[in-house]
Amino acid sequence: LPIYPFDYVLKYAAGIYDNANNEFSDIDITRGTVAHYVIETIFKKAEYDTTKAREIIGVEYDELFDSAVHCKGIILLSKENGLEYTFTKEKLEQSILSLLTIIEENKLTPYECEAEIECELEDIGKFEAKIDMLLKNSDGDFVIFDFKCSVQ
Repeated sequence: LPIYPFDYVLKYAAGIYDNANNEFSDIDITRGTVAHYVIETIFKKAEYDTTKAREIIGVEYDELFDSAVHCKGIILLSKENGLEYTFTKEKLEQSILSLLTIIEENKLTPYECEAEIECELEDIGKFEAKIDMLLKNSDGDFVIFDFKCSVQ
């Protein structure tokens, strides 16, 4: 049973979130960290092949998610975050499957996850970034996906 059933109903059943606080909570940050880790693990294991990625999700998703939680998001295992664990696991799987559909329907080819770039920009100098997912379109141009794991 939920520890705070009214909060659960507002958040998950009604889709009403408290947006008064613009800062990310620990659980938001943890969800994002776990999600990025799972996505990166699946795509690397699949050698950036979407068909293989779908197979991995079908066979190994539970194990990969649990491993990611133990490595990157242990607070999801606490009693008070039990619903967050279940919600994150289910929604992330659905999101990754949707991501694969978007990639396939747009004829994109995954190129790299968590790609690190560094360059010198004329106006600001040294620029460093980590790209969540770098893909190529059918013309060979790069496409950037930036994943978000919070409603804020």
